[in-house]
Amino acid sequence: MHVAETGVGSFLVHKLQQLSQLPCVLAEDGAPIQKGHIYIAQPGKHLIVSKEGIKLGVGPAENRWKPSIDILFRSAAAAFDSRSVGIVLTGYLHDGTSGMIAINNSGGTCIVQDPNEAEYPDMPLSVLNHVEVNFCVSLMKMGAVLEEVLQQEVQHKSVPEYVKTEAAIAERLATGINVL
Repeated sequence: MHVAETGVGSFLVHKLQQLSQLPCVLAEDGAPIQKGHIYIAQPGKHLIVSKEGIKLGVGPAENRWKPSIDILFRSAAAAFDSRSVGIVLTGYLHDGTSGMIAINNSGGTCIVQDPNEAEYPDMPLSVLNHVEVNFCVSLMKMGAVLEEVLQQEVQHKSVPEYVKTEAAIAERLATGINVL
C-alpha cells in the first residue's frame, strides 16, 4: 500500500491494524517479506519488493508520486509473476495503471475499487480503461474477494522481459543505483 509523500504512514498503520487481523507495519529497508503481513510504504519513499525482501528508495517521483504504486506493482510482477496481486482504490490521476498492466501481463490478479463508489475515481477508471481486470468491486466486498484470490491455486506464468527490464530501471532510479 502507498500513501502521499506528506505522510500519514504511522496513522494509517494504526488504523489498519485496528481493522485487520494481519500485522500492519511501515516497510523497512532490507526487511524480509513475511507471509500474512501488510506493508505500508513510508511517506516520501518508494517501496520495492523482491524475493530477497523490501527496498526503500528516495529517487524521483514517478507520475508525480513518491511513493509510486507503479514502482511497487512492477517490482511485485517481476519478482512474484502470477502470484502478484494489485489493488487500486480511490485516487487522483493514473498512478497504478502502468503497474497493473505489468501485473496483468505477468499473470497476476488485478482488483479495482468500483469507481462509482470511489471518492476520487481517476485511478480506478484509468486502470479499467487500460487493463482487463479480474475484479471490480465495492470496498465492502474487497476483503472477501482478496481472501478468495489468496486461497486459489496459482498457475505459473513467465514474466515478460519488458516487465523485468522496467522493474529493474525503476528500482535503479528509485534507489539511486547506477548499474543495471
